[in-house]
Amino acid sequence: MKINAYILAADPAWIPASIGSYYDIVERIVVTYDQNYTSWVGNKIDLEPVLEVLKKCDPHNKIEFRSGDFARLGEGFTPMQNETAQRQVALEWASEGADWVLQLDGDEVLPDNQGLIKVLQQIPDSVDGVEWPMRVLYAQVDESKFLEVCNTDKRSRFEYPGPIVVRPNVKFENARRVTSRYERVKVVGDTSSIQIQQNPGPLESRTQEIREEQAVIHFSWVRPRVEMRTKLNNWGHCSKSYKAKLSYLRWVSAPHLWRFYRDFHPFAHGLWPRLRLATIEWKKFCQLKNS
Repeated sequence: MKINAYILAADPAWIPASIGSYYDIVERIVVTYDQNYTSWVGNKIDLEPVLEVLKKCDPHNKIEFRSGDFARLGEGFTPMQNETAQRQVALEWASEGADWVLQLDGDEVLPDNQGLIKVLQQIPDSVDGVEWPMRVLYAQVDESKFLEVCNTDKRSRFEYPGPIVVRPNVKFENARRVTSRYERVKVVGDTSSIQIQQNPGPLESRTQEIREEQAVIHFSWVRPRVEMRTKLNNWGHCSKSYKAKLSYLRWVSAPHLWRFYRDFHPFAHGLWPRLRLATIEWKKFCQLKNS
């Protein structure tokens, strides 16, 4: 089984841990970025630090850097449409010679890449994408302690923002979601996550299960303050300025007020019920196994 990957160059915060978690199972990694260093909402971004970090995470020359025109402005395109279009181009570039294409973002870590391979070996040819449960980290308290989104009773909670691995050249909609059949992998015993509570859709199957510790760890909201402001101002999901400011104020207060947070997701009611403390040994993923 040949697996390639693509990354949308954005920020450097968790790239070493992210790439380190799957580097040994992929043959090529295509890094895409806007040729004018412009975000999906039209803001200039400094991508040089990101590209430099990526180069340092590539001891076996697996990474290919490719630029394109991904910030379509003044043409009626939304930030989400720009993101989806960039992912489609990135997938096309990464699909050559691949059986599967991994599409983890640079702030997502795969704790058990062999577990993913075992699942892929059982996926039928009719399935084009595999969704993997994700644990969401909201803020960092100290080196290995984080605030994690959980259920109201403090049990684990998982999200499914779209497939993390897809067949070559599938079609995307709404970022990395596919328009064809996909497998939604469950955590054993999970009955509370929003997507799992819903009945499977016509293109969805749920035949595979994994352990909680195999879920992807999403560091999306864990970063320095300057990087968080940049992220929110350029985020395709939260590009309106008042939403970005409100989200930033809530986030920056979290280390002190997190015990009082309830149903606090920026735009999705019921998605983030509350927070709990979690210990994540993330540094072990920064050491590439074959370096």
